[in-house]
Amino acid sequence: MPQPPPPPPRFRRPPSLPPALLALLAGLLVVSSLAVGRATDWTPPDASRISHHGESHGSRASLDIPSPTQRRTSLLEAAPSRPPAAGPILDGSQLCALLDLNAAWHLWPTNSNRSRRCDQWDYIQCTRQGFIVSIDLSLGAVNATMPLTIFSRMPQLRRLVLSDNLLSGSITHLSLPSSLRVLDLSHTSISGALPLTLSALPALSYLDVSATSISDSLPSTLSRLSLLTYLNVGAWNITGRVEDLSWLSSLTNLHTLHAFVLDGLGSVTGDLPSLTFLTTLKAMQSL
Repeated sequence: MPQPPPPPPRFRRPPSLPPALLALLAGLLVVSSLAVGRATDWTPPDASRISHHGESHGSRASLDIPSPTQRRTSLLEAAPSRPPAAGPILDGSQLCALLDLNAAWHLWPTNSNRSRRCDQWDYIQCTRQGFIVSIDLSLGAVNATMPLTIFSRMPQLRRLVLSDNLLSGSITHLSLPSSLRVLDLSHTSISGALPLTLSALPALSYLDVSATSISDSLPSTLSRLSLLTYLNVGAWNITGRVEDLSWLSSLTNLHTLHAFVLDGLGSVTGDLPSLTFLTTLKAMQSL
């Protein structure tokens, strides 16, 4: 009797893998697929972007890759530009002095009155701390009388130029800060006598009061201006007597002197002292 066929073998399920090992295998599959994709997407570089070096380096070619300098330049060009730095902020006392000067001379528009930035005010220069150091209003910006005390409220003022203006009024009692180095009031209609306070300006090196309506002689107190290098008192309408000029010899730093011209009504009775240190001298003469 034939034997019955053996029963078919039972299917055994493979043992299950730990979850951590399954996650590791999945990650390896993802990385492999990305690498294959990049390899298939690669295209050769454009021949026009390949530059060949000289024969001394063989036939090696190099790609046109930006140099570090070019990369830095491109980054700088792409960076946003900074706005210009704001000018110094006027000190409160300086702003008040400017407002008073503007009320008398009407030089600046009303929008300047609301600004404390020095660069919003024409004709002036300031220190970083906001103190006025220079005022240049030459060439017809002023048509008013001379204020007597406003400039003395600017303790660091070094340069005051008011030449070639329709500026009038007496300056006999003019008050100026001791920091002043340059004073130019030439070609104006100021009158009176030179203020005695000029002798209290130890830093003054430049004084030009030529072509004005000043009608008094040079005060001998100017001999205290030991740093004076330029003095121009030409074209004065002096009507008195000029007797003592010996004090001029004490101005040993003076290298330029333009002396006054008389209008025929005055006279010079003294002698001009020997000023051998001068490089430029236009001496007195009677017309």
